[in-house]
Amino acid sequence: MRICVIPDLHNRVHVADEIIAQENDNVDEFLFLGDYFDDYEDTPEDVRNTGLFINEYINNERFKFLIGNHDVQYIIDHPAFACKGSWEREKHDAINEVVTVDAWEKMLWTHIDNKWLFSHAGVVWEGLFDQEKHDGNLNLEIQNVIEGDLDRSLLLGYGGKYWDKDFFNRSVYAEGDGFIYNQMFGHTVLFDWKCTQYVGYRAYNIDTHNQHYAVVNTDNDYVEIKRSNYTHRYYRKEIQWLLKTKQLSL
Repeated sequence: MRICVIPDLHNRVHVADEIIAQENDNVDEFLFLGDYFDDYEDTPEDVRNTGLFINEYINNERFKFLIGNHDVQYIIDHPAFACKGSWEREKHDAINEVVTVDAWEKMLWTHIDNKWLFSHAGVVWEGLFDQEKHDGNLNLEIQNVIEGDLDRSLLLGYGGKYWDKDFFNRSVYAEGDGFIYNQMFGHTVLFDWKCTQYVGYRAYNIDTHNQHYAVVNTDNDYVEIKRSNYTHRYYRKEIQWLLKTKQLSL
């Protein structure tokens, strides 16, 4: 299986459209790693257009959409899941005017193909990885938060444990039956993509503001990291993040 993996879009659907056109005849599937919405200075119209993009492909079996932290807050209308500084009622309403409940329900927490595990922020799991249990735990967290009307979800809310994995100092890990899953994810923005080779498996973070994407052959584990035609214009806070994490230096 050849899978084209596209990380965090944050409304850059024009980049995704170009990648799809370029790779359509070369891959079997397209996989999006989540975080479709929210960018600096975005508008309800911007996120509405992203919602229309999701609608265009969500029912196509070749396309799979994973859930990111910037998506949960628009899927579940509850303040416990809101991302600080990005959630707005106007954006929520614009998205849900075009993205149906049926479309939301087609989105996934994780995707597995052969010895590859794909997610938004990477997976850390003790023992043999149980995808049904893992994904069910996240759904149960949402149910418990809503039923308890909690102020914050410690797992899936802003800075929640599930998202807050320090890729620079902490490894992702999930065992298969006799092997360890290779993983690919986004979420933590990098100046350049990164592959970490561990004993028996690899972990890729490819979130570079859509300046890169991946084509993964899950049959032979061959990975191509490709440059898109997009060049990102960095905002001040993004540069501050790159300096803070020592990806850039003055």
